Amino acid sequence: MLDEDDRLGAREAFLHRFPALQAGTFAPSQIMLWHNTDDEWIYVALASNAEVPGTVCFTATFSASEFGFTQELLRKYSIDGRNGARQP
Repeated sequence: MLDEDDRLGAREAFLHRFPALQAGTFAPSQIMLWHNTDDEWIYVALASNAEVPGTVCFTATFSASEFGFTQELLRKYSIDGRNGARQP
């Protein structure tokens, strides 16, 4: 999960890249950087689930390759960009 500063920065980048999101209430409570099975990094936006407290709902995914800050976040969170493993 991204920390609060990174979550807010990523949200702003998503809104800038995809202006249609500005028409709705796109306000993810959490953003996860995930390595999918196609060997691609994606951002997964999650929102708090009002119906089941303490849980989240999937709201959107974004290809991480679209955003220049992805490599910096992979380094920051000590994630090996090749396989998704955390580095020691």
